[in-house]
Amino acid sequence: MLKKVTFLMCLLITGFTVVNTPAADESKEKQFFTIKLLEQTESGKVKQLVDCDLQVNPQGKIRSFSGGLEPGFQGEQDLKFGVWVKGTIKPAENGKYRALLKLRWTEHVAQLKGTPEAGTQLTKTEAVEIRTFLEKGKTKRLSCGGLQAVELRLE
Repeated sequence: MLKKVTFLMCLLITGFTVVNTPAADESKEKQFFTIKLLEQTESGKVKQLVDCDLQVNPQGKIRSFSGGLEPGFQGEQDLKFGVWVKGTIKPAENGKYRALLKLRWTEHVAQLKGTPEAGTQLTKTEAVEIRTFLEKGKTKRLSCGGLQAVELRLE
């Protein structure tokens, strides 16, 4: 009798646990974020320096690196070059989203062959930090000073 009661209690507890376990929330739609860095050339044409399409995770976080490595000499660390995007995009008031972003891009600068600097490794880094509000489906263009601008879009 004690075994039957114990079994029923275990079944009852397990049953309640299964019933109260929240199902995966599939109602949350996936959000995609695009960030572009543009630069106007002297001729007036717009050159695209960075173009990243990322998926925002369910917690609103973004973290991405796309690039490569320049191998170090004699045990030195490799030089990284590419595009880093890090930040958060979370819901705010009135259907807007608060974006806190860091964008950093590093390019490998090749030295001229046949010069004493040919064995030199050089990377050039630029970065912007952005705090702004976004609306889904609308592109926001922000000046970065000089001839550069950044475009942000949340889908």
